[in-house]
Amino acid sequence: MSMNRHIRDTVVKFVDLRGLTQKELAEKTGLSQPAISRLLVGSRKGDPETWQRIFDALSLELTITPKEGERSQDPAWKQLEGLLDDPVFVTTEPGEIDRILGEAQEREHLEALAGKR
Repeated sequence: MSMNRHIRDTVVKFVDLRGLTQKELAEKTGLSQPAISRLLVGSRKGDPETWQRIFDALSLELTITPKEGERSQDPAWKQLEGLLDDPVFVTTEPGEIDRILGEAQEREHLEALAGKR
């Protein structure tokens, strides 16, 4: 299943569970009802900001996690493991994870040098 379809299907389930109509969701997001309809049936692809408005209206959060079994095998996930477990860590800026990892590696390097003295 594609990511867009998975997101759409999940949002549709939450709209149904909350008993909202497309019109009510449109009012909560500031989008038009036809735009909501096109997004939810997949005839329109939403940009991240549009989906975020929908997530906010439904009190949902998009989370990225490694695929089953990947966390223990991928060194990048091992480096991020502590950050992912911290509920305060959220980033939407391009390159932010690379910057954080670079700072962590630099800090580890400096700590190792300090320990060698």
